[in-house]
Amino acid sequence: MILPVDIQFIKDEINSMGGLAEIAISIKAINNFINTIHKTKKGKLRDLKNARLLEWDPTDEEVHDVVFMIFGSALAQGQMTIQAVCGMLNHIINVYELIDRVNILASCIALISKTGLIDLVLSENGYYMVSTEYDLDDVPDIDRHGTAFRRPQIVEGNFDPEQRSMILGGRLNYHEYDICLDHINNLNQIPMALNWPFICTYEEKPKDNFYKETDPAWKTMQKKAMWNLQTKQAKEKYVELMSSKGKNKLFPNHKVCTRGRTYQCGYYLNCQGSSYKKASLILYNKEKLNDTH
Repeated sequence: MILPVDIQFIKDEINSMGGLAEIAISIKAINNFINTIHKTKKGKLRDLKNARLLEWDPTDEEVHDVVFMIFGSALAQGQMTIQAVCGMLNHIINVYELIDRVNILASCIALISKTGLIDLVLSENGYYMVSTEYDLDDVPDIDRHGTAFRRPQIVEGNFDPEQRSMILGGRLNYHEYDICLDHINNLNQIPMALNWPFICTYEEKPKDNFYKETDPAWKTMQKKAMWNLQTKQAKEKYVELMSSKGKNKLFPNHKVCTRGRTYQCGYYLNCQGSSYKKASLILYNKEKLNDTH
C-alpha cells in the first residue's frame, strides 16, 4: 500500500504526540460497521452491502491501515474529491469487484469524517471534498505509483516489504507458489527517462468516448474535474522527475498477474498505458546506431 506520503512517518509522529483519539474512534466505527447486519428502514436485509462486507473481512491491522491511508491522503493532497480518493485508494480494500471496493471505501471515508479526523464537505460545484484540519511538517514524499529514483532493491519473494504483494489482485490472488522473480528483477533494473520534448510539445487528451453526449451536465462536469486533476498531478510528476531529485532517471517496478503476465506499476508513467503514456517514457541508456547495427 503506497501513498504519496510516508505513512510510517505519520504514525510515528502521532505516537510521539501521544496519539489522536479520533484515530481510535475511527477504527472502532469501521469495525462496528463491518460487524453490523445492515437492514433497510423497513427491516429488509441489505444483501449486497452485507455480502461485500463479508467478503472484505479485514484484520485489525488492515482496518488500522485504511484509517491511516485515508488520513494520509488528506494530509498529502490538502483537498480532493471523494471520487479521487476512492480512485487512488480502492486497492487497499481486498475484495474482487472494483465497484464493491469503491463502495466500502466511500463508507469508511464517511464514517471517519464523523470523528473529526477528516472533513467531508459538499462544495458549491456539487462535489464532496475530503480534507483535514490537521497538519504535519516535513512529511517525506514517496512515489505511490511504483517508481524508484534509485536502482530498486532485489525482490526476494512473493511479498516485498516495500511493494507488498508481487502478485496483482490483492489478498484474494496472493500465494506462495513459484513466480518468476528473476524476470521481475531484470525488468526493474532497466532505467527509463521522461521524453521531455514530447511532453512539452503535446497535451494529453482523454480518449474519444470519455465525454458522452448522453451524459447529464453534472456528469460531464465531474469528468472534467477528474481529468483536470489527473493531468495536473501528471505534470507535477514530470516536473519532479526533471528536478534534482529525479534527474530524469527512474526505474519502474513490475508485478505479475495470476496467469504470469507482467505489468508495469505506475499511473502517470507507464509503458503499458495509453498512447500518450507510452510516448512519454524512453530508455535512459541510449546508443547511436551505425550502418552495422
